[in-house]
Amino acid sequence: MDEHRQHDTELAETFRTGSNQSGMRNYNERLIIDTVLRSGPRSKAEIARMTQLSAQTVTVIVNRLITDGILMKMDSIKGKVGQPSTPIAINPEGAISIGVKVGRRSVDLYAVNFQRDVIAKRTFQYSYPHPKDIFDWLDVNMADMLNGFAPYLQARVLGIGVAIPNDLDGWEAVIGAPDGEMSGWSQIDLVARLETDAKLPVYVLNDASAACLAQMTLVDLRTNKTFLYIYIATFVGGGLVINGELFEGRTGNAGALGSMPMTIVSDRDGQPSQLIEHASLHRLETMAKSAKMLDNGFHSFLHDAASKALINEWVDDAAQALAMAIISAQSVLDLDHVVMDGGLPSGILKQLIEKTRTDILAYNTEGIDIPDIVLGELGNDARALGAAMLPLRANFSVDQSAFVIGH
Repeated sequence: MDEHRQHDTELAETFRTGSNQSGMRNYNERLIIDTVLRSGPRSKAEIARMTQLSAQTVTVIVNRLITDGILMKMDSIKGKVGQPSTPIAINPEGAISIGVKVGRRSVDLYAVNFQRDVIAKRTFQYSYPHPKDIFDWLDVNMADMLNGFAPYLQARVLGIGVAIPNDLDGWEAVIGAPDGEMSGWSQIDLVARLETDAKLPVYVLNDASAACLAQMTLVDLRTNKTFLYIYIATFVGGGLVINGELFEGRTGNAGALGSMPMTIVSDRDGQPSQLIEHASLHRLETMAKSAKMLDNGFHSFLHDAASKALINEWVDDAAQALAMAIISAQSVLDLDHVVMDGGLPSGILKQLIEKTRTDILAYNTEGIDIPDIVLGELGNDARALGAAMLPLRANFSVDQSAFVIGH
């Protein structure tokens, strides 16, 4: 076997393989698109070797996808033995996807192209998420964003993905919103409202799981891995990837780490606390407010050298709780690794990871392997990017949980 073919054989072991049966055409299209997305431009022969589809099947599907504007031919590569090779690449304008992140402090509206590059971005900040304010802003800004695209791109918008916390109205008292101001969320059919306004399909996922999806799709491309994803934001949340696929659970709330019980007693009611009471930025913001250190806002506080002692105090408490959560998860899931990301300056997040690693060693870990904790790379963008991945996932993913034959 020559070196070139050996390389493709090794890649084929990394990527999923397809079926040459005619009934699997839809899956095979997705498989070829996914292979080119993750491996970069490839010739038809390389695609065939990597997917283990026949050359004829690949040629028919690739030609059809080129005609549809999903894939495109690049300039032929000459100078090698045999006929010139023509790489097949993703057409960046082959699809456009919209992502909306609804958070406790802000809404982000992103548009990404088929190569998952952000091509438009808008943000709306507030003290608390009032439904009317958010929908009024989305109505204006989404229409303006879509109208800013050329007509041929407007026709390629797949849909809208929404990343939003579960039971958003349930956090009214914690956020400090006026009584009843967030109660409207429980009465809104989010999907129906957006589909009516935008005339596009809408896909919804828990915000932390959406961030996990972005990590899995854009950064952590190691297939068949099982990892826990932890996102530190106003509140702490998480996501779970099992064997290379996002696991959403029965209600879409798998990886809801914020609700994980701790042995640490709660200051609030004397009962066992939850992770959300220790490892959330809301906790740090409350500490800073009590210390009268928020005159210039929370963002300035996080970057002020005078805040170091208070931040260290929060890191110590958060790391202790996170270590317990990770050890608990590892004993059940046997993780390959843990990814930690969030809306923190990278220096503080790295400090939190290092302290969590240290605190894990204080536990009796006999019988389990300690998973490595790695730093996420998407930060504040993770949830909105994950939302934007949802329409792409629904239309093109080979993830079996997102793919329904004949749909």
